This record gives sequence, structure tokens and C-alpha cells, in this order.
Amino acid sequence: MLTKWIVATYKVIVEVALWAFMIIGGLVGAVMGDVVDHGFLGFLIGAAAGFLGMAVFLGSALLLHEIHKHVKAIETPLIGSGLLLHEIHEHVKAIDTHLRSNEG
Repeated sequence: MLTKWIVATYKVIVEVALWAFMIIGGLVGAVMGDVVDHGFLGFLIGAAAGFLGMAVFLGSALLLHEIHKHVKAIETPLIGSGLLLHEIHEHVKAIDTHLRSNEG
């Protein structure tokens, strides 16, 4: 239960950080652009630079959250169906064989 809260909280923190850095980048860009009389253009460039910078640093965290969400979506029906681990492995092998035969 607590781990679910941690994962959800972390995703919210990352989302807020992305928005905050984009806005701060926009404001910094606006101030720098105002020096050369292009404040709005500076805001847009600063916001884009802030977004891209934070996407590079926090993009992997968001990607891990998406992977976690998809794994849980796959895991839930398998656990609920009562399949044993070796049965799941056999199903995965059968699906893999079927996919490989359709590739060629």
C-alpha cells in the first residue's frame, strides 16, 4: 500500500518539477529576451529550453513509471487467473513462437 503511494507521489513530484522548470525557464528567457527587446520570444525559447533540460533529467523517471504501470496491467490478470509460473512460461513461449513464425 505504501509503495503505491510512493510511486504515485513521485510521479506527481516529477510532473510538478517539469512544469515549474518550464515556467522558470520561460521567465528567465523573458528577462534575457527583454534585454534585446524580444521578451515574448525569449519566454518561448526559455520555456522550451527548460522543458527539454528537465525532460533529459527526469524523462527516465517518467519512462520507469510507464513501464511499471504496464507491468502491473499485465501482472494483475495473470495473478487472478491462478496460473502457475511454468504455465505462464509455456504461454509466453507459445506466443513468442507464433510471433516469430509470422515475421517471415
